Amino acid sequence: MLAPNVVRVPLLSLGIPGSNSAAVLLGGLLIHGLTPGPLLFERNPDVAYGLYGGLLVANIAMVLIGLVILTPCLWLVNRPKPWLIAFILFHTMAIWLPLIRGKTPAAA
Repeated sequence: MLAPNVVRVPLLSLGIPGSNSAAVLLGGLLIHGLTPGPLLFERNPDVAYGLYGGLLVANIAMVLIGLVILTPCLWLVNRPKPWLIAFILFHTMAIWLPLIRGKTPAAA
């Protein structure tokens, strides 16, 4: 599987989708009247640069969230095995039981 950012390069530069997600993005661009390719950067630079800016912000956010959640995850993984099993089973049942009763977790 190719990285999502790598697949967007031929989509935005040539208009050729390299994966299923890129084809969905191509469909979204076409619905809004934007033609991907070299002229996208000339005719609609705000869209092209906004997409790349959004990807940059998303990558920075993922790094920050990863750094924040790293310590709790390491603490959890280093617990004794029975505690870890109980934690996993509790959270699995918290999602699974409402789904069996026909309710979504938000409505339960």
